[in-house]
Amino acid sequence: MEPNTIQLVAIPERCYRCGQLTRGIVGVLAPTSRGHVFREFDDVSAALAQVLQPDDLATVRIGPIKVRRSRHRGAHLSNGCVVCGAILGSFPLWESLQEELSRGRSLRDFVVACPLGTL
Repeated sequence: MEPNTIQLVAIPERCYRCGQLTRGIVGVLAPTSRGHVFREFDDVSAALAQVLQPDDLATVRIGPIKVRRSRHRGAHLSNGCVVCGAILGSFPLWESLQEELSRGRSLRDFVVACPLGTL
């Protein structure tokens, strides 16, 4: 792992609104004394929003993490399309990840190293 980066697990998707390629964060691979452990986006979204800058996320095709509203969840932290900002819901992203894992891919196939912002 590169210094001052975080390993995001992000699924490449075509945005449902604008059709552009973007990535949705499903979680992170967090370092432990025994390797890495996967943490779901909803469990770490507040911490990610504090340390990941929108410009840095954009370099890896991920939209900003911010509070958005949805009919199903109301106001919550999510990431959106890097081009148009459309919300990328956690549940559809989770389903996409599970589909890819069932095809024999691994979490590491979706890891994107993103620089940490200045704390």
